[in-house]
Amino acid sequence: MTKKSRHKKIMTMQKDISKKNLEEKIGNSYEVMIESTSFDNKYYIGRTYMDVPEDDGIIFIKKQEELEIGAFVKCKVIKVQDYDLIGEVCK
Repeated sequence: MTKKSRHKKIMTMQKDISKKNLEEKIGNSYEVMIESTSFDNKYYIGRTYMDVPEDDGIIFIKKQEELEIGAFVKCKVIKVQDYDLIGEVCK
């Protein structure tokens, strides 16, 4: 029990730390590579040059126009969701 309890406490703390760090990115623009679309096809899923696939979160970009998988787009971060970012394509 103690092991699971400690793990849960640490993960809760880490989530708060991660969210605080990600919130500092709100308003910033980044070059994002489009990797795929969400399961509901409402968002593109991408990564910045700073994101490691196995370790870091992703950036969800609301589909407003057709983008090619593998393309690079300039994206502005508008919101944070747990370990991930929400963004929109810069015009």
